[in-house]
Amino acid sequence: MHDPHFLIDECLTPLLKITARDFGYNATSAVDVGLGGETDLVLFTFAQAARLVVVTNNGRDFRRLARAAPTHSGLIIMSPNLPRAGQIALFQLTLEWLQPSMDIAGRIVDIRRGAGGEVFITDAQ
Repeated sequence: MHDPHFLIDECLTPLLKITARDFGYNATSAVDVGLGGETDLVLFTFAQAARLVVVTNNGRDFRRLARAAPTHSGLIIMSPNLPRAGQIALFQLTLEWLQPSMDIAGRIVDIRRGAGGEVFITDAQ
């Protein structure tokens, strides 16, 4: 097991990097690594080669990529598309849910806020 290192998709606020660091995790963004504007496949392939967990709100495309590569480094999908403060709050809940040194390789973690404000975390292996 290893502490997850996160790659934040450009569809989410880059402030999630700071949130991850506040919880003791390493994080970078697609833009930081020169992949801004690249396809989901390019981003996913880069993340897998670097052993990074992808954090995105693009569940449809990244879920398909992850299911095609069962040994992927991990995928966190946050939905619905929220403003910056909502993204940060959901990511904080996800990081609180993660156990120290939890290995999320091969997992697809869906975190979403319901219409009534409740939060649901689904962990698929």
